[in-house]
Amino acid sequence: MLQRAGPVCQDAAVVRPFAFLAAIALCLANAARADEKLSDAPLVEIPPAGPREEPYYGGPVPPGAKLVEERHALVGVGAVVLGIPYLLSFTIGAMVTYVNLLVLLAGAPMLWEFPLLMVPVIGPFLGYLASGAQHQNKVILLVDGSIQAVGAAVALIGLELSTAKLLYEPPRPSGPSAPPSVHLIPGAPGSPLGATLSLSF
Repeated sequence: MLQRAGPVCQDAAVVRPFAFLAAIALCLANAARADEKLSDAPLVEIPPAGPREEPYYGGPVPPGAKLVEERHALVGVGAVVLGIPYLLSFTIGAMVTYVNLLVLLAGAPMLWEFPLLMVPVIGPFLGYLASGAQHQNKVILLVDGSIQAVGAAVALIGLELSTAKLLYEPPRPSGPSAPPSVHLIPGAPGSPLGATLSLSF
């Protein structure tokens, strides 16, 4: 019996690699058929769960949409660069102008460069032209006006780079609402006697 089993085992060892290759080929064929079925299936467009966004190019806002403007970060940077020196200039110009008006009543000359500081961006430059002050004050006016001009330019660039979009909210499911009802329940809370009136909307 042991001598006869030897050839059978040898035949099985020879057939086993071919069976393994045949199983791999069968799996590949099934995978190719599954891909063909998926490619032939119609595509179903799934609506987005959240709000839908579209770019806004101007004109009236369509019904059902909300206009959302996204300011560029340069707008805030330019506003800070412009606002801080202008606030200082406006404060100094207003205070000196008030004192100068009081002194003007006594016959003192008017210093026109300080009222001009209350004008943004171009005010320091106008004060520089109208100033008869010392060289150091003129340099301060030039630096002040230059910083304000840079801040205004950065803010304008930020406004140009800002974008707007239309936001469409998804429709809310409207189910049937229950009609209002009134219920009179015997008994009151904490007391065996009485009645409880229940309203539902």
